[in-house]
Amino acid sequence: MSEVLKGLTGINNREDRIRYARENKGEIILHKKMMPKNDSLIVKVDESMFINPVFDVSLLGLKDDEVLSVSNAVNFFDSHKDVSLRDSWNKTVSDKGNRIPQLLNHEYDPRNLFAKNIESMVMEMPIKALGYDMDGTTQVLAYKIKPYSNEDLIKYQDGTYQQHSAGLRYKKIWLGIDDPDDEEAYKLYLSHIDNIINREAVEENGFYFGVESQEAIENSLVVFASNRLTPAFTNKSIDSEPPNSIRNEPPNSTLKSQDYSILLELKR
Repeated sequence: MSEVLKGLTGINNREDRIRYARENKGEIILHKKMMPKNDSLIVKVDESMFINPVFDVSLLGLKDDEVLSVSNAVNFFDSHKDVSLRDSWNKTVSDKGNRIPQLLNHEYDPRNLFAKNIESMVMEMPIKALGYDMDGTTQVLAYKIKPYSNEDLIKYQDGTYQQHSAGLRYKKIWLGIDDPDDEEAYKLYLSHIDNIINREAVEENGFYFGVESQEAIENSLVVFASNRLTPAFTNKSIDSEPPNSIRNEPPNSTLKSQDYSILLELKR
């Protein structure tokens, strides 16, 4: 992380953070776009709002050996101070389709390819289905995947594997600041504040990065995700017998070159 970004994240006082963001916003955006986002940060959150994700998985068309992995939920203020905006994932899904790899903990090693990407998609899901106690829906980046081992499939089924993180590059991003003295940044701040799921966290922070376009490099299974609304869904319980079609050998590290896109909207 660059010094200017370290300086921003290290300020505890809200007014000082806003002042620093206003005075350094050009350099902050420059360095933000230069670095890939491929790690997770633990952040203080209001745990009372988080619930068990519940969803009618029959709507997903999953086979018994498949998993729906949610990689990112838009309009959620994450630990990197980012808010992914609607349709920000559309182009990367259209461009890459199922060629977005599925990794363990952002470790870029062929041995950490743990699941086959069957479909990449942008879809609409209820916020409560993602594990947050709020009405309404939001857009998510999700993948239909097939774990390469019975062990990984079972860990998804019994809830051991729960969160995911998008490894990405920012393509179009801006800094919105709660500061009327900066007309441009304040206008950006207000432009999406009413749509942010955990708005109170943004207001406490004083600024957020609005991400209008981003490239998905990979999707990772992680222990702590920067965006907590990233659960997994299967259509079988743990007491079900794992299908024989699941392989136990390591995956082939060669990714398919087929390029297609999927845009799915689930209606409540």
